Amino acid sequence: MPVYKNRKAKRNPWYIEFEAGKDPATGQRRRYKKRGYGTKKEAELALAKWRYELALMEEGSEQEHKGIDAALHSAKIDANTTMNFRVYANQWLEYRHHLSDNTRELYQSMLRTHLIPSLGTLSLRRITSSDIQQFVQDLHGKGLSDSTIKRIFSLLHAILQAAVKTELVSRNVAAVVEKPTIRRRPFTVWSLDQIKFFLHRLQEEGGRYAIVFALAILTGMRQGEILGLRWQDIDFDERVIRMQQTLTHRGTSFQSGGKTAKSIRVIALTQETIRWLQAHRREQFAQQPHAELVISKPEGGPLTPRVLHRLWQQILHQWQLPRITFHDLRHTHASILLQQGVHPKVVSERLGHSSVHMTLNTYSHLLPHLQHDMVEPLDHLLFSKT
Repeated sequence: MPVYKNRKAKRNPWYIEFEAGKDPATGQRRRYKKRGYGTKKEAELALAKWRYELALMEEGSEQEHKGIDAALHSAKIDANTTMNFRVYANQWLEYRHHLSDNTRELYQSMLRTHLIPSLGTLSLRRITSSDIQQFVQDLHGKGLSDSTIKRIFSLLHAILQAAVKTELVSRNVAAVVEKPTIRRRPFTVWSLDQIKFFLHRLQEEGGRYAIVFALAILTGMRQGEILGLRWQDIDFDERVIRMQQTLTHRGTSFQSGGKTAKSIRVIALTQETIRWLQAHRREQFAQQPHAELVISKPEGGPLTPRVLHRLWQQILHQWQLPRITFHDLRHTHASILLQQGVHPKVVSERLGHSSVHMTLNTYSHLLPHLQHDMVEPLDHLLFSKT
């Protein structure tokens, strides 16, 4: 039993003691002991916290904490019934060392806004599948998108699965709840005439940040990729952008790489895009000779997503263009390529999709139109008498 009582002690007689694997340097068993608990319950709670945190470290950074032994998981105590979801979820996130800044910010937001307000005070062992089902229904009631609800549910599932692994709960109650599905949002893209009108207005009166919207529609880059773009990432001789970093959703920091492993890519640029970038660089360097970011505020520093959203809404209103999201400029770029007969695999690589399957799923509604373009040539090839 890892909880003991020193009967000779006059005050705080309870203490905890247990082993946690071997020291890789000496080969000796690591022993943990801490005294000074007034009651058995306090000692059990302290042991539960130690066992939980060490097991999380084992899961989150296996190489760094490989000395932690599986014996931590064998102790069975009642104290972990008092650990609530809020405590566990926050500490689970703390030990996710491999997360990108964007992903960590997203998880923090989902915990703070949705999961903890609804489930935070519940004991881990007392959360039921009915609680999870009601939680999902409440998310739908808030009017959240299908993709947002699925991401929140996936995070909840991962947290509870980690609790199973660390033996704080016996099973993952989220596993028996029907997973939220995504009904793909029908996005809107501009026509060729609308695109030409938009680019012409940008050149004439787009101002300091015209290049942001031009890059979105001419390259299909994501918002964070454009806002994190540096001049050193652009090879004007080769006419390519080498995507290396992105701006986080809050606009407070940069992260190396991108949304997925495929996001680190080379994006070919048209000659007109090169000329646009060169003109923007001349204007920017006249005011900021040492600017590193392609898009920066007059006082320096990155343009934040919040400010960009406000600028975008102003443009749509002033120029009386069909209301689409900034991200729909990326969809518009992809639709142009597919309608010009560019192979979906090439489009997928250019957009930095994780797979061509994602590209086909996203833009499948465009493909029937492309099939019609090949029907007549097929007839001509197979049935022509000449």
